[in-house]
Amino acid sequence: MTGGIQGAGGDGGGPVLLRSQGCFLPLWQSQWLIGEVTLTADTFGFAQAQRRRFEVPLASITGMAVRRRKFILLQKDVVQMTYTLPDSGREKHVGFIAPDLGRWIEQLETLTGKGMVHGAPAEPATGPAPSPRRGIVREAVPVREEQVRDLAAMAGIEGARVLWHLWHERHADIEALAALIDAPTHMDVLTLVREGINPLACRVLGGPVLAFRERAFDPDSGRAIGFQWWMDRVEVPVQADSIAPLVEIHDEGDALLVVATVPRDCGRAPRVSVRAGQLVLAEVGADDAWDVTVPLPCKVLARPTGVTFTNGVLSLRLAKKDGG
Repeated sequence: MTGGIQGAGGDGGGPVLLRSQGCFLPLWQSQWLIGEVTLTADTFGFAQAQRRRFEVPLASITGMAVRRRKFILLQKDVVQMTYTLPDSGREKHVGFIAPDLGRWIEQLETLTGKGMVHGAPAEPATGPAPSPRRGIVREAVPVREEQVRDLAAMAGIEGARVLWHLWHERHADIEALAALIDAPTHMDVLTLVREGINPLACRVLGGPVLAFRERAFDPDSGRAIGFQWWMDRVEVPVQADSIAPLVEIHDEGDALLVVATVPRDCGRAPRVSVRAGQLVLAEVGADDAWDVTVPLPCKVLARPTGVTFTNGVLSLRLAKKDGG
């Protein structure tokens, strides 16, 4: 067992009880991985292209929950599991989607002896925030600017500085946050977040607004960022009269799946090209010409495959280059 993304092969834990195509999300990352999920009497695993990427003993799972999360263009039920690393005792979190999710939930509850928590745990409207219960995954609540403004007004000078910094920058390491508020130690920053900002957000918004992630994809820079505090902004919906596409990229192991929506269906697929590590979608020669450039998280071949365009939704795959 590794309890993390890795490259061992084979199925551990005896005969496979459940196996299906599914999607896997290490919650320290931002991209869904598309492949195969498996469950044995002893382990849960995920593989891509017959290569095992993750495996955890069921005995290491400390909690399970069902959450609604965004997946491509929809919100889907996701099983999120909390597990403990045997070498350090640290807790980590992963999520997965599979067909017939009810069967997976039933088997996991039976095999682990743990109940599945459904939906976000309610927070009291007033009074101190309760201590997080072991095994319940608490995700950061995406926020709008006016919500940050309200929280900053109640969080004190140091809390307001942290909130506005993360609103503008999206993420920051603890060194930057300590310098921002002139904190003597990192523990002062952690105390401010864990006992000040996030409990306040739980009372006001129903969940924490700052989350520490070991690894996450930054759409602004196109890079994977490690070991930083993040704030998630509410996505601004595309207006009905806008023609700028909304683009999402998902990792399938040996390829990237790209899904783009064009609210105003022009009747033909946008022009697709790959230049300097970026995906470029463009509509030219039309009354409302547009183009959008999206950073790619790895090196890919320039020619897309599996291109479809239906009802204003473009889907394509970009094969990764060796070493990408």
